[in-house]
Amino acid sequence: MRLAQISRPFGETLTRLSPVLVLLSAAIICLAACEGRSPDVSSLKVASPEIGDGAQATAEPTSIITHPINARLDSDQDGVPDAEEIRDGTDPNDPSSARAWHPYDLPPFPRLIADQARWDEVRANVQAGAPPYVQFYQQAVALADTAPQTPQGFDYDPAVAQYNAMIARAAAVRFWNAGDPADAAKASVILRNTDPNFEAWTYETVDKGDIQLSQALIFLCQTYEILVVTNGFGPGEADAAATVLRSLADSFFNFYANRFPIWLMATRNNHNVRFDSSLAYAAMTLNDWSEAARLVNFGLTEAVHWQFEEQDCSSMGCCAEGPDYLSYSSQCFLPFFVAYHRFARGRAFPYKVSCNNRLPGCREEVIEVDDPDADPRLTDVLDWWLHLRLPDGHGALLDDSSFHCLSMGVASALTGDGRFRWAYDNGSQCAQFAGDLSWEQLLLLPDLPDAVAPTNDDLFYVNEEAGQAVMRSSADEDGLYLLLNAEHGAARTHGMGHEQPDNTSFMMMAYGEFFMIDSGYITYDERRRTAGPENHSLILVDGKGPWRGINGFLSDVDADLTESQRDDTVAWSVAEATWAGSHMRRLAGLVENRYFVVVDWVQGGAHEYDWLGHTNAGGSTGGVIASVPGGVTIERANAQMALFVDALPTTPALSLQDAEHGFYYGQADTHSVLHATLTAENPVFISLFMPAPAGEALPTLFAEQNDGANAVLAVSTDADVMVWAASRSGQGVHFKSNSGPLPEIDSDADLVMVRYDPVTYAVNAEWRHGGTYLNITPPGLVAR
Repeated sequence: MRLAQISRPFGETLTRLSPVLVLLSAAIICLAACEGRSPDVSSLKVASPEIGDGAQATAEPTSIITHPINARLDSDQDGVPDAEEIRDGTDPNDPSSARAWHPYDLPPFPRLIADQARWDEVRANVQAGAPPYVQFYQQAVALADTAPQTPQGFDYDPAVAQYNAMIARAAAVRFWNAGDPADAAKASVILRNTDPNFEAWTYETVDKGDIQLSQALIFLCQTYEILVVTNGFGPGEADAAATVLRSLADSFFNFYANRFPIWLMATRNNHNVRFDSSLAYAAMTLNDWSEAARLVNFGLTEAVHWQFEEQDCSSMGCCAEGPDYLSYSSQCFLPFFVAYHRFARGRAFPYKVSCNNRLPGCREEVIEVDDPDADPRLTDVLDWWLHLRLPDGHGALLDDSSFHCLSMGVASALTGDGRFRWAYDNGSQCAQFAGDLSWEQLLLLPDLPDAVAPTNDDLFYVNEEAGQAVMRSSADEDGLYLLLNAEHGAARTHGMGHEQPDNTSFMMMAYGEFFMIDSGYITYDERRRTAGPENHSLILVDGKGPWRGINGFLSDVDADLTESQRDDTVAWSVAEATWAGSHMRRLAGLVENRYFVVVDWVQGGAHEYDWLGHTNAGGSTGGVIASVPGGVTIERANAQMALFVDALPTTPALSLQDAEHGFYYGQADTHSVLHATLTAENPVFISLFMPAPAGEALPTLFAEQNDGANAVLAVSTDADVMVWAASRSGQGVHFKSNSGPLPEIDSDADLVMVRYDPVTYAVNAEWRHGGTYLNITPPGLVAR
């Protein structure tokens, strides 16, 4: 059951039952009091299997407690019986008010990622040097010998806290395997010396605290868990460490949820998800803490709300912030979801919504929340990332995004989805990537499902709600790849400060090379250098593109995917949007799994229209770009591409200009942009992108003709000629060559393709977009 689909709050049912339950609970207490004793709390603890030990989920939750008088009296299923809640002064119908979180259901450590048997199994594989166990272990301990950093300045330093927490976990993991007391001592010192009081009022610290300290808190909780399990703490150190964790989580929550809630109300993105997940993770680590129930309720309902509702496209999944920031959020929500799934095992439980960081109109009500692993929206959003994924394994560069990977191994182990396992195994840039989740991945390796390779259906992906269409020639790394972007509604506006004005832009890869690029993301503070409409492959009107907003907020315009289709010749999709008084309709297609075509029909007055093609050549890219008749050629190490552009009503002026891009976080580079410029009313642009492996001959321009009514590009490919002709919408292609051996084309379609033998004039392939007929007359013959 999806959180957004709950039609009746769980609390409404409890409210009707509560008078009876309260009276019954009071009777239990009265009976105990009359005998001169309090209820037998010890008898409430049941022998439940350890989380994640393979026990089958039952129809009734494990929080149904065995009680000597009433066996099923836990109204809100929070793991604390009603009798105790009444005695404690907490609310039996409010799962966030309990004195602890499932104190009788959760066993001793270890519990958050895997059970004791799994820890022993994995350690044995590491010590035996078995791949890939030893590789992930080496990643997990990589910082173990690094010296902790000293916080700078007088305010809280979340970056240093995160870095030192990573060191602490690395040392703890190495102690778990090798048993060196120095590693345990180092981890313990870092944990116990972490500043537990988050008091931050500078913009920089407020902005970074909720994202960096969130991950630090998870690392510290894992450090604590490992040292408790392995007896790595010295006398009294475990209690001191637990005190630090409780104080830090409490102070962290108090600052962002109580003292300065407006920050996350306004941010509404990965900041919220990371913050919420870390607090719930800490509360599960210290589940007997008095604040544990409140923080798990807060963290679970909020992480699900912000990631699966505010950031999501409900029908097919997406992340409005873009693929990179989904990966960034997952660094916190995946560890939390793994830990929570080991408790819930697919079952839904009641939780109380907190409105601390929600906008007005939020209701603090008890609702039923799925185990995120059983919530289809988790699979949907990961599936969206996978379908947009570049052939080399990197996530697509949409909105604020650098080249990045997502921990698909952890995702596949959690969900059991073999497609994610395939992504974990493939793609040279991200294969077997774990990143900051190396410890989780190490323990989850035995849970990886069998890989399921993409099918033919996966090669053509259209997500109309998210606004992306992806066309591939194959799932191989050297396959051809085209992405067309057309975000609208929540998929655009909920990107918040990470949205870019990139609607109708496209990206292309072929033969392992990135040819037509998105300009990416240097850093958030430098994002304006690469985040404007001029930084994307779209059309400017008198130098203007989609509105760039205010530092990313309110950026871009709505666009839509209005047509999409795949046949044996062309897989294509159409994106439409309007800006600067002109309506753009762009068709982008993958032709015969070998080439790309992009056609733009513009409805607008007399303006200067500037068609932009951002290439991965020139500047500091290492690629070589050269002008040729009608376009350019691009050479890269493994492949090359010929790019030709024509337009209506006149042939455009072509020029090359340098621009910046940011493929890697914190690094600015430069590349060449092809500009095709003309001044006209209602222009039409047609462009062909024709890649080939290095060493093979590139297609060449056979003819370029523009008769004012048709824009025609003809290229020589291998042993034949491919002709593309475009006309204005509704006018049809009616072309007769005024020079050169081109066929006569007559069609009511606005775009046609003909591939023919230049010697015999035999037609080898033909295709049209729309229309009802296509007539082709070879040159020198009477029309049919």
